[in-house]
Amino acid sequence: VVVEHLVNQVWGEWIAGQFRGAKQQSEELRLTVCYQFPPTLRVFTTTPVTRNKGGDTEGKPRFKSLGRLHNDLEYGHQLGEVNFWLPLTNVNAENTMWLESSYGEADWHPVLVGWRDNPEPLVSEKVSATSKTAHVGSPCFRFHGSLCRHFTRCNSSGKTRVSLDFRCCLKESFDWQWNDTEACISKHEHERRNVEIKVLRPEIECQQCAYEVVVLNEAVAEKMA
Repeated sequence: VVVEHLVNQVWGEWIAGQFRGAKQQSEELRLTVCYQFPPTLRVFTTTPVTRNKGGDTEGKPRFKSLGRLHNDLEYGHQLGEVNFWLPLTNVNAENTMWLESSYGEADWHPVLVGWRDNPEPLVSEKVSATSKTAHVGSPCFRFHGSLCRHFTRCNSSGKTRVSLDFRCCLKESFDWQWNDTEACISKHEHERRNVEIKVLRPEIECQQCAYEVVVLNEAVAEKMA
């Protein structure tokens, strides 16, 4: 219910606003947003993986990462899809997601947004320089995961991270027969749902970057608390 509300009230309108195109500001525009449902729930624990030899533990504890370096084209996702990443716990440099600012840059930086003990979320310098500033509520991270490579480090922070992520795109930009065999190494199947968004406000200025922080309004934040 919460995710459907977010798509209807927050992210769907943002996506539809980006594609207002040549329509006059006085015209009503209706666009259909296609979104992944249910979202993916990720629990990134900090349990060490130890090496055993002869029943004894050797060396320092080793910690496991969540997945590997990749972009989502490798898993069957399309260029028209936009990723939304919503941490449900505090994040730190060890348990968060790391990504590049655009494809091939390899300028890795941590996504430091999420629930904090103080009302102001922590945003990495690299991200805050090219994204909208998050200041209240629960921040969610939007990025182009089909192109931008991302990964997690080994979580040795002692803090488990829980997060939700899913993808949205315009229905007219989604190819139901998509099969990029060159890039895809393992196809992930997700159910999609549609929602029609009525856009009345002027076009939202498109940011010249691959990511930004989207802040949920207070009503949504209360539902998730």
